[in-house]
Amino acid sequence: MKRHKVGKRRHRATVEKHNGNRDEHGQPTYRTAGDWDTVVASWPCEILTTGGAEVNTGRTAAQYTTHVFHGSHSGGSSIDPDMRLNVDGVYYSVIAAYDPDGDRREWWVDARREELQ
Repeated sequence: MKRHKVGKRRHRATVEKHNGNRDEHGQPTYRTAGDWDTVVASWPCEILTTGGAEVNTGRTAAQYTTHVFHGSHSGGSSIDPDMRLNVDGVYYSVIAAYDPDGDRREWWVDARREELQ
């Protein structure tokens, strides 16, 4: 199978996972930088903007997906839906992450841009 690279992977994303901090009511806190731990730093990727019902590599993007990230596999780390991506201070909630060929060589990550208050 011939691999098609998207763009030049000119973006660097930091993959972060919530560290479990909770407020006085027992609810997870998500608003401060101290609430997140870095899982993958400076992941080289390309960012594709999408609209609902667009098709990317044979998969239909969900209606709530606003961006798709594509890049090489990040070694031993995985990307899960409970994580977020940080690209130059812009945050994206991970909706789905998958390795299309199952060979741990590339990641496709469906994400939604977070609108922070």
